[in-house]
Order: sequence, then C-alpha cells, then structure tokens
Amino acid sequence: MSAQIEQPAPAPAPQPVDMPTMRLLRALYCRLESPTCPYSGNRALRDLIGTALRFGGFSFLRRPTLAGRFHPDFWIPTDSNGNGVVVSVLTHGTLAAALRSVDRYIGVPAVVGVLLATTRPWDAGELGPFAHRVMKPVGLTHLTRSVS
Repeated sequence: MSAQIEQPAPAPAPQPVDMPTMRLLRALYCRLESPTCPYSGNRALRDLIGTALRFGGFSFLRRPTLAGRFHPDFWIPTDSNGNGVVVSVLTHGTLAAALRSVDRYIGVPAVVGVLLATTRPWDAGELGPFAHRVMKPVGLTHLTRSVS
C-alpha cells in the first residue's frame, strides 16, 4: 500500500480591484503612507506592506513574474484581462535606478500603473517629467522607518 501525499490547495487567484488606476494608486498611497513604519529590515517591510494591503482589502500577488523576467514586490490585478498595478518597495539605491526599474515595469503591456513605496528621501515632483514620458500613472509614497 502506498502512502498518498496530500498536495496543498493552490492559492486562489487574486480578485481584480474594480476602480480606475489613478484612484487605485491614491487608495494604495493612503493605505501605505504613515508617520512611522516599524520594521527591522527589507523583508519585514515587505511583510508589513503585504499586511497593510490585505487589511485594506486589496487582493495581490507577491513577487510574480511579469513578461517572463520581471519580479515586482506586489502585483494588484485591476481587471479580468490580466492587467494590474505594480507596487515596488525600495529601501536602497538612487532615484535614477528606481526609475529604470519603473521604466521596465511600465514597458510591460499588462502594467497599468506603478507605485513606488520607499524609505528614500525622494521628492515626488522629480517623477513628473518621467511620468509624463511613460504615459502611465506612476506614484510615490514615503515610508518612514521606525525600528522598535
């Protein structure tokens, strides 16, 4: 008699968020923006953001593969056609490097917008010329680190 190995049930597919991209980016911004964000490292910060999104009612995937090679931190589907918004969490590096990542995500047809969630002291105004060039919504929210 052979023992049967029980396979875990596959995770349900995230449900699309039924709202326009700009409104979704604003809702994400409001959900993630806070005076302090208690975390001890990059992984803990991503876990905290995942919890905030979940409690905010957002359905998402963590680290999915887009266009066969890109792995954003979070993917929030926006419709049943496979389109969605990327949330990219950045704690290191320069704005130029971050914008190169955003540019790669924006180049994926299914990406309808990107939100940068960062601990870096970047000015959202610096995104203006970039956002106009890419013709898709790009937002920036600051996360203030508070280690307990």
